[in-house]
Amino acid sequence: MGFLNPLAFFLLLIIPIIILLHLLKLKRIEKIISSTFLWKKAIDDIYANTPFQKLRKNLLMIIQILIALLLIFAFSRPTIKMRSALAKSSIILIDVSASMKSAQNGETRLDKAKSIALEIVNSLHGDEKIAILSFDTKCNIVSSFTNNKNELRKSIKSIQQNDTPTDIKDALIIATSMAKSVKECEIFILSDGAFKNIETINLKDINVRFIQIGEGSNNVGIIALDTRKIPQIENEYQTFVNMSNFSKENKTITLELYQNNTMIDITTQTISPSQNTSHIFTKSFSDEGIIKVVIPEKDDLMTDNVAYSVLKKEEKLKILLLSDGNYFVEKALKSIETVELFLAKPSDYKGTEEYDIVIFDNFSPSTIGKGYYIFINAIPPMEGFNSVGTIDKDYVYDWDRNHPVTQFCSFNDVTVQNSLNMKIPDDVLTIIEGKISPLLTYINRRGINILTFPFDIFNSNLPLNTSFPMLILNIMNWYGSLMGGSEDSVLKTGEVIDFQLTENIKSARLTLPVDTNLDISPNQDGRIIFDKTVLSGLYKFDISSTKAKYFGVNLLNSEESNILPKETLSIGDKKITALKEKIILQKEIWKYFVLIVIILLVIEWLIYHKRILV
Repeated sequence: MGFLNPLAFFLLLIIPIIILLHLLKLKRIEKIISSTFLWKKAIDDIYANTPFQKLRKNLLMIIQILIALLLIFAFSRPTIKMRSALAKSSIILIDVSASMKSAQNGETRLDKAKSIALEIVNSLHGDEKIAILSFDTKCNIVSSFTNNKNELRKSIKSIQQNDTPTDIKDALIIATSMAKSVKECEIFILSDGAFKNIETINLKDINVRFIQIGEGSNNVGIIALDTRKIPQIENEYQTFVNMSNFSKENKTITLELYQNNTMIDITTQTISPSQNTSHIFTKSFSDEGIIKVVIPEKDDLMTDNVAYSVLKKEEKLKILLLSDGNYFVEKALKSIETVELFLAKPSDYKGTEEYDIVIFDNFSPSTIGKGYYIFINAIPPMEGFNSVGTIDKDYVYDWDRNHPVTQFCSFNDVTVQNSLNMKIPDDVLTIIEGKISPLLTYINRRGINILTFPFDIFNSNLPLNTSFPMLILNIMNWYGSLMGGSEDSVLKTGEVIDFQLTENIKSARLTLPVDTNLDISPNQDGRIIFDKTVLSGLYKFDISSTKAKYFGVNLLNSEESNILPKETLSIGDKKITALKEKIILQKEIWKYFVLIVIILLVIEWLIYHKRILV
């Protein structure tokens, strides 16, 4: 029970006054009479009004004290916690994504969500059961169905905050599957709603309650960062920063640029509400270092106020082109500043150990070792690859627009003649798909990386396509990044850190942004793959006593930086209105006290008049 007006309890001082009034002795006029026989009742009254005697069996005083107490309780506006009835089984989905790190008055949204989840657990009774799931880009089953309150409380308190984007789809799929395994189940979503509408989930027979967490949108965040070397100018770099103001008022912010924790530039920007702005720092950097951009002003979400870019020492990729002459590929490679091109004829082929990437044009060796290869109009010497004749004419049917090799490219009008009818194994990725046969594939098998074009470049209009130079550049950049090359390391939370170790290195010591250390072993291909980038900041891999690799992992997500809570969720064909943190309700019960007071007043009146009439 709670009280909305606890100051009313000072009225308890009235109780002693009521008792004192009953102790007061009545003042009577003395008269001499002949007999007291007819005055027995008056004598009894005198006796009753002597100090403390009248308190004996004084029902009226007790009733009056009760009335006073009840009125004081009514004035204090007492409340009791009332919850909406839970179903027999409930599933609580708790959002742990970056936007839930927003804080007001020292309490994060995740803290608030966990408090509400604990309130729901505390209201369990009988055979009701609850399951707990947390979600960001992935879903984690924190607790399966149970009515053990201690176990549920422990599970809720163990939930950790992440700096990742939100994708509730997997959580809803798991929750709906769990709901179908029990009778009478409902789902609670504890979130600020910073995720896209879900159209493919059917919640037709499941009751869903959306508990809106948080308020306000006081945030300015960094939503894009990139650092690039200026061509032809030694050690000159440009750092591009894009910021957005998600609040409802103009914001003037400071933007600080650091290299290896030393501030090297600063600027001021004014951003209108719901608007973006960008700034480019042009500075001279050494070939290696950690670039950090900071917005020092405090707001509700500080995660997106810092972003990192890691510069690696620029080393040119050594490319060997084995060909009897391929003007288009040769010209495209020579235009790339980070490439050092070596030319040789297929008849001069003696091995590839000293080159980073080898291109086999109209030629395939009998065997290849670990490395990075491109096959043009040739079948790789790997199990599962073979050619069944040729295809007179093919054209691009579709391509993977999200793959690094095809970014910013379009192949709508590309046609091919006399291509190899290539049959590929199941572990091959098709990047560009032809109408009849694949036109660009990739495979990574035991450290052997192969991109295959099963057609002669001269027998297609691909070199005439405006995307051809970009395609070659993308391939060089992607292969370079896979082998731990010279690309800047700017990653987003949730993305995978992937780089190649040299053969004599057996493990790397990883230091996370929270200063926790892990030992990471390479896979069978000698690559370090780390996919638990759930926190923003610097990830340091100590490869040896003198060598370390750094990766900057940042939020850089406008949907998460926009911390204004949603009022409704769209899931399937359902529109779910937010309950705004109200699961446990306070119900005022002063009216019931007043009703009891009225009943007691009637009783007091009846008792008083009965005495008069007797």
